[in-house]
Amino acid sequence: MSRKRPSICDSLELTGEPAIASPSNVIPLSQEPAARPKPNPEVHHTSIYVPKVAYRKIREIAVIRDAKPHDIIMEGIDLVLGKYGHPSVADLKKGKP
Repeated sequence: MSRKRPSICDSLELTGEPAIASPSNVIPLSQEPAARPKPNPEVHHTSIYVPKVAYRKIREIAVIRDAKPHDIIMEGIDLVLGKYGHPSVADLKKGKP
């Protein structure tokens, strides 16, 4: 014959009164904030708003090329820099004017 496991609900005292926090039932919060990676000082974070239809196309291109949408967007930045007579991102990183 199988025996039923005891339930933790059986040991609860449900009186309908709100629970009062006491040192025994309070879990202390960590004093240290969650660790975040240090930002790269060579990179500036920015956000852009892209129409959904355009972003879907960027993702589609990325999937076909086995890349990330970020890579496709960076390629577009290189094209804009070139259009206005500036070196590519890779050249700028190397220190070429």
